[in-house]
Amino acid sequence: MDEYDVERQRITGNCWRFNRTTADVASVASGVHYFAFNVPAGQYAFSGFNQPQMKTPLAFIAPEGRTVFAGTFVYTNEGEVEIRRDVEAARQFIQEQLPGVSREMQAAVTEPLSVAPRAFLCGP
Repeated sequence: MDEYDVERQRITGNCWRFNRTTADVASVASGVHYFAFNVPAGQYAFSGFNQPQMKTPLAFIAPEGRTVFAGTFVYTNEGEVEIRRDVEAARQFIQEQLPGVSREMQAAVTEPLSVAPRAFLCGP
């Protein structure tokens, strides 16, 4: 997830500095894994540096001082990423894998994006 400017439809920052979260997952099917990130309040999008991209690009709103659930990101056989946003269905698994995450968690507010986030090119 990258910090995202919805008005300008682009990742915030540049080659030398931008807010992002990263998580590594196995390249072979290995079950569902949940991750928690402590990020500044703002808008975030599934990174343009990721391949494949989301089927329907969204920005996720992370408000100050709140715990929000962006979703369960699923890599499909069609070569896309599908998002499942049922926080209640995921809550038990999240609590088992990440017991320190607040039970007050709720689904993040989203905003549809007109285009998928694009990676920026860095070079001399």
